[in-house]
Amino acid sequence: MSTGFLGIDLGTTNSAAALFDGQTTQLVRTASGGVLTPSVVRIDAKGGVMVGDKARRFLEADPINTKAEFKRLMGTASACEFPAAGLHKLPQELAAEVLRSIRNDVREQVG
Repeated sequence: MSTGFLGIDLGTTNSAAALFDGQTTQLVRTASGGVLTPSVVRIDAKGGVMVGDKARRFLEADPINTKAEFKRLMGTASACEFPAAGLHKLPQELAAEVLRSIRNDVREQVG
């Protein structure tokens, strides 16, 4: 599919992207093969960022360094803490990580 328009739904639980070439719409596949990117971000002790399915796997094992549903806090002064890395991130910064992941998926799919 040639590129035309890109639509992104930044959701509270999941996010997705679709390409529209003027005639057809195609959902963008994620690196894991699905069409939904969980809106979940994890930051490990070294500051490494995981997004989506990889991050969601840590929701139970490392909940203090893995954040979901942060979109609900957007527009507030609330920051999300990642104690292992000693970082505080605004919800907007976490949303930007999800968008960055989706952008990478689009690049992988259509160049």
